[in-house]
Amino acid sequence: MKKLQKLLAFLLAFALIAGSLGTFGGQKAYADETPMLISTRLEEGSKSNGFTLKLIDEDESLNGFVQLWEHDKTGAEVFLVINDDVERAFGILFKTEPEDDTGKLHILEHASCAASEKYPGRDVFFDLSNQGFITNINATTWHSSTNYYVASLDEKELMNGADFYLDCAFNSVIKTDRRYFDREGWRYVIGNEDDPLDVTGVVYNEMKGSYSDIDQFTIGSMNRHLFPGSSYIYESGGLPDKIIDLSYEELLDFYNKCYHPSNCTAIVYGDIDYNSWLEEFNSYFGQYEKEEFTAPEKYVPKGNYGTVKEYFPVTADTEDVSGRIAYAWDLPDEMTYAEFSALSMLMSYESDATSPVMQILNASGIGSSYRFYLDQVGDQKTFMVYVLDADTTRADELKKIIDDEFAAIAKSDLDKETIDAMFESWALAEELSFNTSGIGTSIISSITRAVEAQDIEGMILDDGLDDKIRKLFDDEKVTGLFENSVIKNDNRLLYVVEPKPGLAEENDAALAKRLAERKAAMSKKELKKVIADSQAFDEWNETAGTIPETLAKLVTADPAKLDTDAPAFDTKITKKNGVLICTANVPGEASYYRYSFDISNLSKTQAKYLNEYLNYLGLSTTNRSQEQVTNDTRKYLSGLSANISMQEIEGKQIPSLVISFYAFSDKINEALDLVFDMLYNTNLEDAYNASLIAQYTSYYASTFSDPGTVSDLLPLAAGASSSDSRALRWKLNGISRYQFLNKAIASEENFAKFLNGMANVRKKIVKRQNAVIRVVGNARTRSASVKAMLSRLPKKNKTYKAGSITKVASDYDNIKNIAMEMNTQAAFLVSLYEQEKADAKTIAAEMIALSIMQDVMYLPEFRYSLGAYGAYCGAQEDKVVYSQLYRSPEFTNSWKRMLETPGELEGILAFVTDEDLEGYKLSQLSSLITPTGEWNMASIELYYLGAGKETNPVYLIAKAIQELTVEDIVSALPAIRDAYENMGTAVVGTAEEIEANAGAFDKIYKLK
Repeated sequence: MKKLQKLLAFLLAFALIAGSLGTFGGQKAYADETPMLISTRLEEGSKSNGFTLKLIDEDESLNGFVQLWEHDKTGAEVFLVINDDVERAFGILFKTEPEDDTGKLHILEHASCAASEKYPGRDVFFDLSNQGFITNINATTWHSSTNYYVASLDEKELMNGADFYLDCAFNSVIKTDRRYFDREGWRYVIGNEDDPLDVTGVVYNEMKGSYSDIDQFTIGSMNRHLFPGSSYIYESGGLPDKIIDLSYEELLDFYNKCYHPSNCTAIVYGDIDYNSWLEEFNSYFGQYEKEEFTAPEKYVPKGNYGTVKEYFPVTADTEDVSGRIAYAWDLPDEMTYAEFSALSMLMSYESDATSPVMQILNASGIGSSYRFYLDQVGDQKTFMVYVLDADTTRADELKKIIDDEFAAIAKSDLDKETIDAMFESWALAEELSFNTSGIGTSIISSITRAVEAQDIEGMILDDGLDDKIRKLFDDEKVTGLFENSVIKNDNRLLYVVEPKPGLAEENDAALAKRLAERKAAMSKKELKKVIADSQAFDEWNETAGTIPETLAKLVTADPAKLDTDAPAFDTKITKKNGVLICTANVPGEASYYRYSFDISNLSKTQAKYLNEYLNYLGLSTTNRSQEQVTNDTRKYLSGLSANISMQEIEGKQIPSLVISFYAFSDKINEALDLVFDMLYNTNLEDAYNASLIAQYTSYYASTFSDPGTVSDLLPLAAGASSSDSRALRWKLNGISRYQFLNKAIASEENFAKFLNGMANVRKKIVKRQNAVIRVVGNARTRSASVKAMLSRLPKKNKTYKAGSITKVASDYDNIKNIAMEMNTQAAFLVSLYEQEKADAKTIAAEMIALSIMQDVMYLPEFRYSLGAYGAYCGAQEDKVVYSQLYRSPEFTNSWKRMLETPGELEGILAFVTDEDLEGYKLSQLSSLITPTGEWNMASIELYYLGAGKETNPVYLIAKAIQELTVEDIVSALPAIRDAYENMGTAVVGTAEEIEANAGAFDKIYKLK
């Protein structure tokens, strides 16, 4: 049985939830010793530490067992997924259900895990994440559950983290100290009686930032119209204007109501001792008596809700008023998870560019992009057609297209070859499903989703899930399922969101008026108390801090004893006719393949054309129809990536086209035939392809109106003046790309030139000069794979002239500070400098020093006092030093304070002892040596070997960290000071704040 592996593979292949592969670090994926599985065969009904075993199931994909234990006294459930994975994980969830839009679930998630009776402190959650041997720690609020999870490479450290979460759950400091509510939820801010009343708080500001995103606004608001009269009408994260109505007493009532063992499920994953964990749980659960918690009542649908139109607030000067259209269905409650999954596969099938529905949608011009989404929120399954950058006046036209085309789908025959290809894609995803870090937290997430959906049997324990899905297709029942659950389903909504210029200012004015009225309604005594409370909070925030006794209980690993040796792989490096060939042996049926081509012969403009061309490699070629390209991709490739970046090759930085993918080892020739056909022969002259390219180009340009998307580019913008690599990627993907795309679609003449530029550049990229081939696969097929890859290259090694792409960095010599004005209620900022020279010891010392700085200054000043969602500083293994603000009410004062970091560090380090460093060492080590999967780790090792390094420098830094003293940290201060003096900065913020600080920026862009 391979239940959990198949589930993870399905989620990966058909994107029911998103995941990502690791990029750095790692050690052996499995422990050398025999795992602590079950020494004796337990049977259902077995007893241990106050628990009864309700289920035991062997899972060969995990090389272990899945157990479900029930606590005899309270009925609490514990899932133990026991296997030999050294990255262990713990999670606990409480069934919570929103009763309003005040965000009490979300605020309680933040506040409850700050500290507890056993673990006092200002914010022990961050102390543990910053100073413990923890690979992942977080908490999430879903619709009807609140979840806490932690992972570690050490079982004792994991149990420490679990004990912290358990004590926070049942003995949280929130019960006795409302300052945690004030900090994480909301509080008034006022300095004296003449000042205007203001409000801040971490969750309050987080949700303001979240609802500045039109997609978050649309999806969050849609449910209140699709599920009227139910808890689904509420935003579990909270709406900002409702959050400030929540009282501390109401939060406590919710805490006391929901945080009880009878209302929780715990999960532990990895190489663990099940008896010790059950004993741990019983020590908390056993203090309670059983209570009855009933599952939320099923929502009773009320039929067709027609069309609902709402307005999204944007500033008065916003010109682009394209919106969103969501056509959504509440799917039948009786739909099984197998049916839901089959429907998801059908929608993947219908999402192909050549499907009739997509062809008509793409030709309609109603939006720039069309998505089919299946989602499960709580126990409600939904299906939605989502239109981005939509002409909202054509919503009824969209509905008619969907209704007509969906009716045709129900009467159509599915193409067997395409369905077979989709199942082959699932098989390859299954082979690769454990090629990542965080398997434990992914499985915990899957189980918690199943608990929230009240469907453990269907989502987790169903042995034959894949067989049931396949049978629905083989028996041709999927289109009938679609007809009954969607076409004939009257529980639907057409939801339209249109940006309204000026509404953002109206909302700001309304909030200011509301706060002014609140202030005016206060008596003098009440106002003085608010002022005193605000001052008292600031004083507490400044003086409270880490309690050594608390950390001593939680952080017990010895950094000096951790294994920081690089993973050992059977590698080989050769050179053949100008091509560097790097291979590594990893057993398995799949292999990883990567080409790196020197493109320094291109001009800057040619590089831009190539960068865009790579987005369209999935379109039809002159040799393959669109159906053939799509099906061959499903059959032969996984994780195809094509991008332009600087690559270090034998000690030189070279602008390169990098193409990589996974494939079954015995299908390498078919995979390569497809990849090179797409690379050389994507059909840019085909009229339908050209129309899609025009549509997608418009969509890519429109993404620059999303603050969250643009904020992801800030590290590139901030580092463009100090890094060739970031300068190149910022040139290709930053504001110049936005301008390039808008110019391309400005006229038919420009678009024809755009297509021609892409067609011409592809002839100049594949060459032997400085080419690198990397293969990670089993020993049996590596030689054949290399031969197959070499055969696709030109026979001769030709020399090319350098183009202007090699001079991209000089474009930013006098542009260090960049600002982007946007419609946003949250500011984003990154200051960054990439050092030219920094050895492993210096980088290690910078990592520790700045981690201390983040803990001591950034968290209290920027998160707790200002109310920013995230405030970070640090050093990275690639010689980068950075400071960052994420979803902050403002950036001005924070930016100035961040630049003072080196001076602050000198004073802080004067009080730091060698003993204080141990926890910070553990935190940095856990991020560096976490396993990321055999293929991932081997491919990273090959990259560094090809770059001319003996090994992955991450492990040199890890070893340096183990040996650091306070004196070593102090010796790194000049390097940190130099980095901060040379940082470039990139900001996303409001026009008002950026223009007030215009003199600080070398370049200001206005994105509306």
